[in-house]
Amino acid sequence: MGIVIGIDVGGSTTKIVGINGEQIQSPMFITATDPVTSLFGAFGKYIYDNGIQLADVEQVMLTGVGSAFVNSPLYGLPTRKTDELLPMVWELDMQRI
Repeated sequence: MGIVIGIDVGGSTTKIVGINGEQIQSPMFITATDPVTSLFGAFGKYIYDNGIQLADVEQVMLTGVGSAFVNSPLYGLPTRKTDELLPMVWELDMQRI
């Protein structure tokens, strides 16, 4: 099983987290003035900083207002949209940062 990357694309801030099995991996926040720039910047920084290869990613889950601008898979990866990414994931893990 690969890593599932969850991305909450806001108007100016994007939150991203990896879930590997049952373990939450390195949540981060990225800011940009454009949601698409924020999304791709967050994804690139996340996989680079965590040493993740595209082949390691099982799926990308998108949510947030900025996800409306995405109409194709990210880098050919299985990409789905959802109404909300487990809000508790952010709350619980952000407390550790």
